[in-house]
Amino acid sequence: ITIPGGDMELAQFNSEAAQIYRKEAKQKIDEFLEEVVVELRNQTYEICTRVASAIAQGSVVTENTMTSLKEFIYRFQQLNFTGDREISRQLQELQTQFLTHEAKSIREKADLQADFRNALEAVAAKASEQSQADISKITGRIKRKLEI
Repeated sequence: ITIPGGDMELAQFNSEAAQIYRKEAKQKIDEFLEEVVVELRNQTYEICTRVASAIAQGSVVTENTMTSLKEFIYRFQQLNFTGDREISRQLQELQTQFLTHEAKSIREKADLQADFRNALEAVAAKASEQSQADISKITGRIKRKLEI
């Protein structure tokens, strides 16, 4: 059975369905990417704030603290497929400048300990910036690579 205009109507329907699907898929991907950025920044804020607060309160910087930070930075780099360049850069600087020292040297040098705390606070401050413009800038780079 042939319906007049059937193939054309079917093609129109398929085209409209595909557009709806692409729009919904794009929206879900956008939401997912934003959630990833926010979660990674929240985790960064939490660990850096916790360590900086401990230092400010006079707690001892231990090798476990240093190892935890190193492991977090490694995990961040592995999970940062969205390309949060600023937090990645700051964490890398933190690792290079401070996590190459032994905990003992940070404990024994007040100026190094103060610089370490200030660096942690700077990373935490940047991680707490979660405006829509910041998130859109980060996710925009990966969105441009995706074809939906």
